[in-house]
Amino acid sequence: MEEKYNVFCDLVKDQFAYGGKKYALSTSATKESTDVLFEIYGKNWLFGTMAKYIFRYRNLARERDLLKVATYCYIMWLKRGFFLKPEGTEEIIDTNVQIKTSFFDNFIAKVKATDFELIKDVDLYGAEAILKTFAETEFFHINEKDIIKLFDCMYNEWLNSFSDKAGMDKDTWNKENFNGTKKC
Repeated sequence: MEEKYNVFCDLVKDQFAYGGKKYALSTSATKESTDVLFEIYGKNWLFGTMAKYIFRYRNLARERDLLKVATYCYIMWLKRGFFLKPEGTEEIIDTNVQIKTSFFDNFIAKVKATDFELIKDVDLYGAEAILKTFAETEFFHINEKDIIKLFDCMYNEWLNSFSDKAGMDKDTWNKENFNGTKKC
């Protein structure tokens, strides 16, 4: 089981590292597009995006959608500042690949330290309910345990559906379609 969990975490890490390339801002090394979107549209753009991937997963059953939601859980954990203080911070933290890479092991340690027996009952509908609650809650009151529940829900779904064919449907590091200079 530990080996499969490590595979899932490696796929999530691949997702945010590649996302750093896709969404980097040439004007800033300290923040990425997700940070700017958060500043412009507020926290609910993030929760709506996560819900969109859950809806799409239910329609198409694609591994990449679970990986994206899990990645956004990690980004939300960083933005709440749980890597700086156990209770999080009162400021929204900007992220970049260096920050994401530096603290991913801390996040995974927190996830592993959580009682999985309490969390395993959260299914995709429960995940949607968590996102709805997040949308209705002041950002600084979103707690770490609920972020971890959401992450773990994505892992449980992945474990049941993709662990035997892990990484077959990821959308990262496609060298044929992305060379860092291609313009839309």
